[in-house]
Formats: sequence, C-alpha cells, structure tokens
Amino acid sequence: MKALMVALAVSLLCPTVSMAQTRLHSKRKLCKKYGRISHQAEADNVRFGCRIPGWQVRSFAAHYNWCMSIPFNRNGRHLVFKHMKRRQRTIRKCTLSRAGSPAKIKFCQRYARKLRWAEQQNVNHKCRIPGWKLNTIQAHYRWCMSQTGIAVPKRMMHNVVVGVRPCLLHHRTMAYKRKACNKYARNTLSAERLNVKYGCRIPGWGVSTFQGQFNWCMGVKKSYRGLGLYLKRIQRSRLRALRQCRRSRRR
Repeated sequence: MKALMVALAVSLLCPTVSMAQTRLHSKRKLCKKYGRISHQAEADNVRFGCRIPGWQVRSFAAHYNWCMSIPFNRNGRHLVFKHMKRRQRTIRKCTLSRAGSPAKIKFCQRYARKLRWAEQQNVNHKCRIPGWKLNTIQAHYRWCMSQTGIAVPKRMMHNVVVGVRPCLLHHRTMAYKRKACNKYARNTLSAERLNVKYGCRIPGWGVSTFQGQFNWCMGVKKSYRGLGLYLKRIQRSRLRALRQCRRSRRR
C-alpha cells in the first residue's frame, strides 16, 4: 500500500517536474543568446570606437548570470528582450558609419544588389531612365563603402527603387493587356465563325482578322481592372446572341 502511494505521488509530480525543466531549458537558451549578443556589442563598441555612454566590456558570464537572475515570467522575458534589442539597435547605428564593420558591409551588399537589379530592369524593359547606366555590383559596393555613414546610400537606394517602379508597373500592365487581348481576339474569331456556320446573321458582326481584333483591344483606354470587366461584358453579349440564334434555329 505504501509503495502504491509513493508511485501515485511520483506520477502526480512528474508533469510539474517536466514543466520546470522545460522552463529552465528555455531560460538558459534565452540567456545564452542575451549574453552572446551583449558581449559582442560591447566588444564592437571598443573595436569601432563608438564610445557609447555607460557601456563597458563585461564577460559573457556576467551578462548570462544577470539574465538568469531575472524571473522567467512575462515581464522578465520582456525586460531581457528589451535590453537585447536596444543593444543591437544602438551598436548597429554606430557601426553602420564605421568602415569595415559587419553592419556596414551587410548594408552595402544589399545596396549593391538592389541598384544592380534596378539598372538591369531599366535595360530589360527599355525604361530609358535618364542618367542610368549598367554598373557592376562591385562598383556599387565600393562606392557605398567609401561613404561616411549610410544616409546618402540609403536615400539613393530609395530613389532608384521609386524611379524604376512606374516602368515596371507599365510593363506588367502591358503584359496583362496583351494576354487579355490575345484571348479576346481568339474568342471573337470563334464567335464570328459560328455566326457564319449557323447562318445567324447577327447585325454588326462580320468576319474580321485576329490582328484586327487584337489591335482594337490594345487601343482600348481602360485601367488594369476596367479592361478585364469591359472585355468580359462584350464576350457575354456575344455568347448570349449566339445562344438566342441557335434556339431560334432549333424551333
């Protein structure tokens, strides 16, 4: 009986013990991340001469122990994450203006890829934006790294993306319009052939060419959405006229 009671007590305690072990494992994982990031940020503060007030180089263990002393509840986790994000944001702001820093290198790599992409789109879609030419990724990267800070490259990257956007939008709209007009021309020719085949003689219908219908459709001045709705209305009216003709022929 006593052994049964002990076994029952152990079985009841197991979920609690398992949950506590899981929480401890999660807390250690978070604190290791906090200690690594905080220690690296303080090392970068000295390495790049940022001189951030109140920062001093402490060991990984010091940061880890501080984090482990914080209660692992909602407020405690929020406090740890807040400290960690603030350190990352502060050191990144400083190192971005320092040549050779990982943050500046990463930004300039992104800057070079973005500008090369925009220039390639300008060539591919024949945008002919004044003053643009096709430079290499290395040229953009070297120019970015030569700048003090990232204010000028960041503004240029924004202007380039905004500059190429209208051309890309026009290209996509024209691609959609060509696809829609291709379908419209095929359907129209099919309807006109059926009109002749069944002898419907629907007023206003003739025998046109694919190119003629396609050119007419491309000349329609409608918006991206308006063109699709307009062409659907025309197709429905044609189908309705053909159905009425076939019903009358069967009678």
